[in-house]
Amino acid sequence: MEGQSIGKEFGSQLRKLRLEKGLSQERLALNSGYHPTYISHLETGKKLPTLETLIELSKSLGTNLTILLEPFI
Repeated sequence: MEGQSIGKEFGSQLRKLRLEKGLSQERLALNSGYHPTYISHLETGKKLPTLETLIELSKSLGTNLTILLEPFI
């Protein structure tokens, strides 16, 4: 995580997983119930997710929460 904030590191992981699943920000937003702008803000590190958001995003990505948080484990 050298040189990156927690938000940016999380955002990079979220973007990586989203792209691996072939999802657009809009589709992930629709699947998770969040606004596309919020997804963008998460991916750029402008916003930090709550625990509830982390759980919803992991479900929407069809992945385990630990995979979403892998850079921090």
